[in-house]
Amino acid sequence: MDVTVWLQWIALMYVSIGILFAIWFVFRSVDRMDDQMQGASIMMRFILFPATAALWPWLWQRWRNAKQRSS
Repeated sequence: MDVTVWLQWIALMYVSIGILFAIWFVFRSVDRMDDQMQGASIMMRFILFPATAALWPWLWQRWRNAKQRSS
């Protein structure tokens, strides 16, 4: 396989995981991490969606750390 095919595959996987993580995080878990997001409108959640999908590794790590501190 060519290097560009591998890079495209990696980018596709990153974006796919990011979208799945963003769906879960924005609509289910962000309330547990940030008290100010409780009761936030659906539009606010849609605004957060692209950034969450792009920054999913960092947010996942923060979510894990917050979960460990609360336990």
